[in-house]
Amino acid sequence: MKSKPRTNSNRVHLADRQKRNRDEERWILNLMAETKAEQARNPMSVEEMLKENDRLARYGTRQAKKLGIKPKDVNRLIHEHRKEARRA
Repeated sequence: MKSKPRTNSNRVHLADRQKRNRDEERWILNLMAETKAEQARNPMSVEEMLKENDRLARYGTRQAKKLGIKPKDVNRLIHEHRKEARRA
């Protein structure tokens, strides 16, 4: 199958997407650095980490319930999201 020739609008869209990807990557790296610095300044105990893990798990469960997502749907949703992300 032949690919379509790139038009100017395609190039603009691609350049915009690449910029957004760089911006997202920069944001993630900054967040990771801030998190590591915070952990170095104020380390969490094992008990605090377990408590936070439980809190986040309950939050995730509530959000999934709101959206009607069942455990059996998770793998399919992940694969669909990754497939869509590769197309972008």
